[in-house]
Amino acid sequence: MIYVNNPSPDKIGGNNNTESFNNSLAVGNNNQSTGQFASTFGYNNKAFTKASAFGYKNTASATNSSAFGYSNIASANRSSAFGYLNTSSAYRSSAFGYRNTASANYSLAFGYSNIASANRSSAVGYLNTASAGYSSAIGYLNAVSEVRSSAFGYINTASAIKSSAFGYHNTVSASCSSAFGYKSIGRIAKTTNICGPQIIRKDDAEDSATNFESFCGVETILGTNEINLKITGVNTITLPSACQFYPDRVDLIMTSGIAVNAEGAIAFGNSTNIRYLLNDIKTSNLTGTFERNVFSNLISGNGQTSLTFTVITGYTAGAASGRAFFRGLLIENE
Repeated sequence: MIYVNNPSPDKIGGNNNTESFNNSLAVGNNNQSTGQFASTFGYNNKAFTKASAFGYKNTASATNSSAFGYSNIASANRSSAFGYLNTSSAYRSSAFGYRNTASANYSLAFGYSNIASANRSSAVGYLNTASAGYSSAIGYLNAVSEVRSSAFGYINTASAIKSSAFGYHNTVSASCSSAFGYKSIGRIAKTTNICGPQIIRKDDAEDSATNFESFCGVETILGTNEINLKITGVNTITLPSACQFYPDRVDLIMTSGIAVNAEGAIAFGNSTNIRYLLNDIKTSNLTGTFERNVFSNLISGNGQTSLTFTVITGYTAGAASGRAFFRGLLIENE
């Protein structure tokens, strides 16, 4: 047994260290080493068999557990709690940082106020929650509530089995689905939703040898919200600054068509000229739900900074609503 009794210059708690077994160690004030090979350092720490508690008011109460810092608790075999007010309460769980909780076997909570409450779950960053087996929540305010799912970034939610949400404010609620980017939603199983629009970046004076990997892209689709085709009006998509959209065609899909007696007239353009891309044209046989018209004879191939879909003459129908999808290239300005 090793006993070290350090007087406290400010007399906080006196010098009441306790060592209950050989090969235990207590250094500081009011520490308790109450198991074989237990170690405590600092003030008011508690450690049991083969455990270590260092700092202020830490408790390591299970075999091979460790608690370091301020008021941390490691209460399960081979668990660890480091930092400030962290708790690890399951086998081989770890909580590091500030007010993190790891409460399931092999769970990890690291950073600020993260919670990992399921077996082999991980919550890393700030205010993340991983509450299902083999789940991961990494970043800020991410939440994962189904097994083998992941949420990375800022305010992402994965609430279906084997789902993934990466980026900013993405939500996944269908199994094996993914949502990437900005405010994407995955609600159909085994699908991927990517937002915002994918853009082809500008030339930053790269060597021509890097063209292949530097300026790749895909056809971009910019869609309107659902529009009542019975009501005349202009619906506008405004692009962010520093980019241009080059439209090749427009698809108009009827999302709801009931008792259509007369089809309306439409136009596609921009905020300066609503007829710039296609002037005042009648739809054709667009009378039932999920029917589509495709318009590829657009007037101009110029880059656009806004897109408009205008109902010139409204439908006569019990119900008529639809969405316009502009297809083309979205390119960053040079």
